[in-house]
Amino acid sequence: MVVQYSPLILCYYILALIVTVLLATLQLLTCLVGEFHTMYMFNYKLMRNRKKQKQYKAPKKKTQFLTQLAKSVESVASDNSSASSSLSLSQIL
Repeated sequence: MVVQYSPLILCYYILALIVTVLLATLQLLTCLVGEFHTMYMFNYKLMRNRKKQKQYKAPKKKTQFLTQLAKSVESVASDNSSASSSLSLSQIL
């Protein structure tokens, strides 16, 4: 015995199948967009924090270098007995 469906029921089944596929595709796309947005924001915040850290570290390194240079010049000047005047740390800075 062959079961015959009315065309209206077949149309509803096809429409339900299309809507289900579209909703699943939409859910997948929103999930992917959310993942990419999360990765982008994480990388953006990470790079922004790195830039801030570099801005704060650079002057500190420069001042440390200048202080070490001034101390070495002062020690060389104090060790040099033939120099007529010795340089002090405050004069260099």
